[in-house]
Amino acid sequence: MLIADLKHRNLHLENNYSNLYYPELVHLLAILRERELPETVVASINKEIHELNALPDENPELNRLVKKKQTAIVKIIAAEANLVTLGHYQSQWTALGLASFGIPFGLLLGMLLKNMGMMALGLPFGLVLGSLVGKKLDRKAMEEDRQLPIQLK
Repeated sequence: MLIADLKHRNLHLENNYSNLYYPELVHLLAILRERELPETVVASINKEIHELNALPDENPELNRLVKKKQTAIVKIIAAEANLVTLGHYQSQWTALGLASFGIPFGLLLGMLLKNMGMMALGLPFGLVLGSLVGKKLDRKAMEEDRQLPIQLK
C-alpha cells in the first residue's frame, strides 16, 4: 500500500498562512514514501491525508489543521514504526528534564540552604540534563537508522 498524495492547493492567497506547514508536510510524506512501513501505519497515515484533502482551500483554519495532521502523522510513525524526526528526543527531554530533575533539585537545594530563592538554580540544571539525555537518544536513533532527515517546526 502506498502513502496517498496531498491535494494541490493554491496557497498564495492573501492572509493565508497555510504555506508555513503544508510544504513541510509534503516533504515529510516524501521521506516516508522512501521507507518500508507496515500496512497499518500506511493506512493510518492515509486516513489523516484523506481527512486533510477533504478540506476546502478557503478554510480559515487550514494552517492549524495542517499542523494538527502533521503532528498526528509524526505520532503514528513514532508509536507504530519507531521512527522519529531530527531533534525529537532533545525537545522532549529538555522539557522533561526541567520538570523531572530541575524542580526537585531546586527544591532540595532551597531546603538544604534554607533559602527557597535558591530553587531557581535547579531549573538550568534540569534543562542541561534533559538536553544531554535527549541528544544522546537522538544520536542513538540516528545510529539505528530510525531518524528521519527532517526537523519540523
